[in-house]
Amino acid sequence: MENETPDEFLEALKLVLLTNFYYALANNKLHITLPDGVIISKENCKDIAIELGVMNSEPNPNWDDSTLDKVQSLRTMIAPDFDGIATSTEFEDFYWAIRVGENADGKRVGIARKTGMLITRKPPKFEKFPGVANFDVFVCVTGHKGSLVLRSLENPAHDAFEEDRISDPQKRKVAMAKYSRFAQEVRDIIRTYAKLEVNEEELTSDLNDLLSGDSSTEAEGNNRVEFPQRVKITTGIKPIRRTFRLTGTGGNGSRRGRTQRKTRKRNSGGSDFAKVVRNPENLVFIPKAEPGKFEIYFDYRGSLPARLTVFKSGDHGSEPTSFLQGADRKNFAQVTEAERIESNRDRFRITLAIPGYSGAVEATVEEEVVIDNAD
Repeated sequence: MENETPDEFLEALKLVLLTNFYYALANNKLHITLPDGVIISKENCKDIAIELGVMNSEPNPNWDDSTLDKVQSLRTMIAPDFDGIATSTEFEDFYWAIRVGENADGKRVGIARKTGMLITRKPPKFEKFPGVANFDVFVCVTGHKGSLVLRSLENPAHDAFEEDRISDPQKRKVAMAKYSRFAQEVRDIIRTYAKLEVNEEELTSDLNDLLSGDSSTEAEGNNRVEFPQRVKITTGIKPIRRTFRLTGTGGNGSRRGRTQRKTRKRNSGGSDFAKVVRNPENLVFIPKAEPGKFEIYFDYRGSLPARLTVFKSGDHGSEPTSFLQGADRKNFAQVTEAERIESNRDRFRITLAIPGYSGAVEATVEEEVVIDNAD
C-alpha cells in the first residue's frame, strides 16, 4: 500500500499472519517474530487479534473482501459456539469449531490441514447447505492420512483444493472418495448444530397462505398442510434444543458439562466420601466401522481414576448399559492417565463396543473425593 506507515504495515502483517496461521499459533505449533521484535505466540495471539478489531461488530473499512472472509474463520476459532475433536473414517482426527444462527453471516466452511494454515473457505463438496441455519465452521485436519490427502489436492498457491492436482485418474478417484466421506462427516456436524428450529404453526400457516389450501393440526408437534392437488408437506417433530448434555450417534458435542450430582457416605474414620457425577465437557461420540463400536472423546479436569458410565438414550429417558472393552463386558470404564491424550492434557479417549446397537448414546463421569470433617 502506498504511503503506508510502519505501524500500518505491522498491523496489516499481524492480520495476515493471524487469519492464515491462528490455529497453529493457538496450539503452540508456531511462533512468529515480527520486524519490531514482538513475538506472536499461543500466549498473546488471541489478545492481538482482538486488538486488531476482528471481533468488532462493524468491519474495518480498510480490509478487502478476502481479508473480511478469512476474519470470519478467525472469529470462529476465537469464540466458537461449539467445538470438539472428531475422528474421521478416512482422515483420522480433525478439530472442528462452529458459530451458528445470529452469530454467523452466511454458510461457510474453512479448512486447514495438519500445519494449521487456513487453506480455503471455498472447499469442494461444501457449496450448498439446504435446511440449516447460518453457520461458520472451521476445520483443521490433524490426522496424518487426511493431511496427506489434502496436501495432494492443494494447489501451488495454497488457497484451494483441486481434483486435477492428482494426474493419475485412479489415485484421483481414491483421494476424492476419501475426501467426500470426510465432507459428509463435517456436514453431519453442521446439521447437528445448525439445524433450523421453526415454529410449526407459523410454517404451516405460511405454506397454506401461499398455496391456498386448508390447514389442519393432526397431532401436537406434528403439523400438516393439505392442498387441493393432494400435496402434503409435513414439518415433523419439533427438534429438541440441546444444552450441555450430549445425545447422538456420532460427531456430536456439547458446550460445557456443567451438571453434577453429589452423594455422600461416611467411613469409620470420620471422613465423608463424596461421589461427584458430571456430564463431561465437549463430549464427542464417533461410531467406528465395526457395528456398535464407538470412540468417546471428552474433556475432564477432575481427580483420577474416575468412572465413565454409558447410557442408551431413548424417548423416555436414559438407562445405564453394559458394554465391551476388548473381550471384557463392563458396566463402566476406568478413566486413568492411560486414556489421556498427550497433545491435550484435559482430553481423554475411550474405545468401547455395544454389540448390535446403533442408536443415541450419552455418558457421565463419576469421581470420588474425600471430605475431611473438622469434628
